[in-house]
Amino acid sequence: MTGKLSRRRLLGSAGVVAATSPLWLGACASPARRDAEVIVVGAGLSGLNAARLLEEQGLEVLVLEAREEIGGRMRTLDRVPGTPEAGGAQIGANYARTLATLDALGLETRGGRSTTFGQAFNLGGEMIAVADWPEHPANRLEGRERSLPPWQLLGAYLDAENPLRAFDDWLAEDFQTLDQSYEAFMRAAGASEQAIALAGVTMNANALDTVSVFARWRSGVLFQDAIRGGRTHFVVGGSQRLPEAMAQSLSAPVLTGRTVAGITADESAAQVRCTDGSRFHADFVICTLPFAVLRGLDLDAPIAPVQREAIAGLPYTQIAQIHFSATEPYWEEDGWPPAMWTDSPLQRVFMSDGEDGQPSGRHLAWLDGAAAKRLAGMSDAEVAAMTLAEMARMRPASAGRLEVHEVVRWTEENPHAGGAYMHWAPGMIARWAGRMNQPAGRLHFAGEHTGIQHTGIEAAMESGERAAIEILQQVGA
Repeated sequence: MTGKLSRRRLLGSAGVVAATSPLWLGACASPARRDAEVIVVGAGLSGLNAARLLEEQGLEVLVLEAREEIGGRMRTLDRVPGTPEAGGAQIGANYARTLATLDALGLETRGGRSTTFGQAFNLGGEMIAVADWPEHPANRLEGRERSLPPWQLLGAYLDAENPLRAFDDWLAEDFQTLDQSYEAFMRAAGASEQAIALAGVTMNANALDTVSVFARWRSGVLFQDAIRGGRTHFVVGGSQRLPEAMAQSLSAPVLTGRTVAGITADESAAQVRCTDGSRFHADFVICTLPFAVLRGLDLDAPIAPVQREAIAGLPYTQIAQIHFSATEPYWEEDGWPPAMWTDSPLQRVFMSDGEDGQPSGRHLAWLDGAAAKRLAGMSDAEVAAMTLAEMARMRPASAGRLEVHEVVRWTEENPHAGGAYMHWAPGMIARWAGRMNQPAGRLHFAGEHTGIQHTGIEAAMESGERAAIEILQQVGA
């Protein structure tokens, strides 16, 4: 597969007929000073994909990145044992743009490894086996719920009732009457109070009452399509190798350490101002910053009121990760599976498997919503101490046998992210979806939060392609 797209193929993917004149001649009046034809803010997948596509069409592109590292929310922890992923990792078989880019850059993928060593849960400090749960005194679930472990409750209520069948059903007006929160849907379906409480630990969201059921249903449609397409892919060497390779393929190096303070754009030109006092001028700007970050910038552009409303209000899921490992296999001493679902401050504790399919000793505590936000103000050392204390409380055999390596905060504390990813609250889809990604003069928007056909990694790639096409259409007019 070739890494180049012809202009006709690129525009054709959006149903646009390509013009025959050179794209960059006579499109608009150039500013007195121009550092590039297009400035891309953010060196994540969306910005880098847009930059690559624009460069292929002959435009001069400059990418600015606030951090010293490339990748945005693709982050491989290279200095942690086992090089675990702290950001986007799974590439579905239906992620056509991502897979094509991997192929073009010569990056290899592998299949995933399953965790086969079981799971237990800890409620109120007591370890409970899955087999004992249906009749356990702590089980106050009702009816059919009683036989389900806590991590299956959410899916039991939401997944079986998914009315969406096509990619764009979530945008259809006919379905908007179903746009309600996880909690409201579960209550209407007869869920018990304990089911609602326990399901809140496994939702990968801030709270059951803050997320639209469409988020789950939409992901379900995409997941089923991915399953039909084949295996899930993981980048050999780590997911961050993809954005790094994309950045290296550009003509100009990404300028790192450039935190953007403000963007000015009108119908003729655009300017980006950084906190270090530097300014960059261009014909166009593509901003890929999450809205949680963008809302803190000075934006002087003809942004529509509903779009400003989305920038100010789009919610982001708060997630924290604690990566730690065991110096000895304590689970062999206490006889419990290494992975745990808990109602403790650590919420869910996973352990990856090794090449031999056995427990590797490498743990990941995954905290979301209120649990993640409770880490605010705590130093990494304090989080590490809390982790060791909680593990020792729940699993006494682990005491003195654990080492914390890294705390990753995809939360409001993270000035470059504001959260792990956006989510739709009830009522937001009908008002904002498809409107919050519209260009404002020469300012264009990209990022996974603006994806329409996909979510996650492929949404980022999709949005970068869309923003590039928007600019190509303007300069070719």
